Amino acid sequence: MSETNAQVGQSSGTGGDKKEKGHGINFAELMQQHGVFFGLIGICIFFALNSEHFFTMDNFLNIMRQTSINAIIAVGMTYVIISKGIDLSVGSIVALAAVVVSALITNFGVHPVLAILGALLAGMVVGFVNGHTVAYGGIPAFISTLATMTIIRGIAFLLTNGYPIYIKSDLMHLLGRGFILGIPTPVIFMVLVLVLGGFLLGKTKIGRYLYAIGGNSETAKLSGINVEAVTIFAYVFTGLLAALSGVLVAARLSSGPPNVGTGFELDAIAACVLGGTSLSGGIGTIKGTLIGALLIGILNNGLNLLNVNPYVQMIIKGAVIFSAVYLSAVKGKDSK
Repeated sequence: MSETNAQVGQSSGTGGDKKEKGHGINFAELMQQHGVFFGLIGICIFFALNSEHFFTMDNFLNIMRQTSINAIIAVGMTYVIISKGIDLSVGSIVALAAVVVSALITNFGVHPVLAILGALLAGMVVGFVNGHTVAYGGIPAFISTLATMTIIRGIAFLLTNGYPIYIKSDLMHLLGRGFILGIPTPVIFMVLVLVLGGFLLGKTKIGRYLYAIGGNSETAKLSGINVEAVTIFAYVFTGLLAALSGVLVAARLSSGPPNVGTGFELDAIAACVLGGTSLSGGIGTIKGTLIGALLIGILNNGLNLLNVNPYVQMIIKGAVIFSAVYLSAVKGKDSK
């Protein structure tokens, strides 16, 4: 009886502890889990208090339009990082797609729809090369895509001799500068990509396979997952979205400059990391990536409204990204 009472007493004590934990607020844990979201709100409040132009409809649409390109690329980057990879070539794919769609329309008289499909195909081909090299070649993704980044950028310059190719097309104008139901067209594409990316990652086998591969590729292979095929899919999907962003950029600029997209890969990776995607693989969500992309977009917009020195802006953005990586690392240690 005494042993039973002791056990009951221990159980009651444990239950009481859990109850107290359940009603208590762990501020550190709350910040680790939702710190970026709180940071986004804080930044919005700061810029709203310091610039009368921040909380206006025109500026809101401008932020969404500027964020759309990075968000679209970052969706694909999320897939690759979750699978424990990286893709440094997305910025060059943006340039290649912009050059291809411009050249096909202007230099060869191809119908804009077919030209767009050609640009998207070019991005998927580069993605396939990246994925195949990583999956079957055994070359680290960082090295493989770094090489591809340089090669593709060189091809873009070679195709244009270093000069932009100008576009005159009503369809491209609509894609880059037009509105549908009062919403900028690039923003509509961003929403569609986010919905598609979130659905595939959260509701389909391909998403579960990506998480499994990022967690432990050997275990995933032993469980019957075709690791190579899923890895290639992640890079092809990323190449497709980077190419779509290239088409939208070309439409926005009414030209295909070969130097466009420089540094886009860094912003995409930053959006993923800020949104909670782990560079170690196996962790990440499209919702988090959207928050990360919005934070970067709002930060860029607000600092420009306040006329902050561009070099100082670089330091501030770097500090924000560093903080996110540090919090992610701390969270990872605490979970072990």
